[in-house]
Amino acid sequence: MVRRRWYVLAILATAVIAIAALAPVAFGTSNAKYTVTATDFKFTILPLQLKAGIQTLTVINRGEATHDFKIGTKVKSWKTRILNPGQRQTITVTLRKGVRYTYLCTVPGHALLGMKKTVLIR
Repeated sequence: MVRRRWYVLAILATAVIAIAALAPVAFGTSNAKYTVTATDFKFTILPLQLKAGIQTLTVINRGEATHDFKIGTKVKSWKTRILNPGQRQTITVTLRKGVRYTYLCTVPGHALLGMKKTVLIR
């Protein structure tokens, strides 16, 4: 009877380890790094397509005006502080596969001038 319990526990432990190892792949998670460049008045994200999962975004203001960067949905969003020309900030975001995220500069008027787009995470 004791031997059977150890056998069952060994199988369960193996299953838990396998699930923990495969879960990031199953949920489309990754840990990529992206550079977001803000200029007057647009954003450039490299690489162009964002992956699902926990991502690191480094936002660099290469424009002449102050800018910030906000990405998210109605439920959850992430935002940098206001960045003066030449400043940068790194933020960590969690993007879900199949969700459409809006990213924009929240400085008044900047989104209307072209600093607002959406991206679908694949």
